[in-house]
Amino acid sequence: MDQNTHQLLLDAGIRPAMSVLDIGCGLGDVTRMVAQRLNGRGSVVGVDINDAVLSNAKNRIAAEGLACVEFVQSDLSSLPDHLPPFDAVVGRRVLMYLASPASVLEQLYSLLAPGGVCAFQEHCRTMSPARIGSWPVHDQVHSWVWETAMREGANPHLAMALPTMLASIGFVVESVRVQGIVVGYERGHHPYSFIARAMLPRMIACGVVDPDEVDIDDLERRLANERRHSDGLYVSDTAVMVVARKPATQAGSDDI
Repeated sequence: MDQNTHQLLLDAGIRPAMSVLDIGCGLGDVTRMVAQRLNGRGSVVGVDINDAVLSNAKNRIAAEGLACVEFVQSDLSSLPDHLPPFDAVVGRRVLMYLASPASVLEQLYSLLAPGGVCAFQEHCRTMSPARIGSWPVHDQVHSWVWETAMREGANPHLAMALPTMLASIGFVVESVRVQGIVVGYERGHHPYSFIARAMLPRMIACGVVDPDEVDIDDLERRLANERRHSDGLYVSDTAVMVVARKPATQAGSDDI
């Protein structure tokens, strides 16, 4: 998934001297990628509602010695008034969890400088899972992951509507890429057992699984065995990457 995000930042033209807002930054993974692209020139502000998560993000960024990074605790539905105009806004797997993504996007539109760019990566299950043959273990993990996300409030189809939503607000959509997330293949697959382990506390909290049912310590062996005996790929979900821009001049205004 990081490869998709790196490409998204490249598509958006994130570069030194830019000011960037990372919404729903969590542990700061995307914030870190942006800071690396800025190379010490410019600034990136990571915003998240969870103060404890932000504390971990600050520690991780400080340990790597990345400059020009700031974190702000805030609900995305009511961003602080003191935030300056940004050259770019980025976000990964955030809009799908918002009760009113359109209203948040309207706020972000107002925070962007004229000509500013936004870049979002959202995942959906509209076309997944995609596979041939029998994958019962992968299907079980897929069900756990998405059922947990939806019980937490995720919209599994938001990504497919995102370009139209952005255009309706006033953004000019510049590019849309769709990438299948391959978790079932011996080479180059995303580690589904790692994802399941990381999400296990959330799965339990949402009442999706019983800890004994998962048998997390044996899950990787079962997934690997299923991959080895498969006839193809297992695509767990779809990543939709959208780059859009705020017009440099407002409609109806005269160019100077």
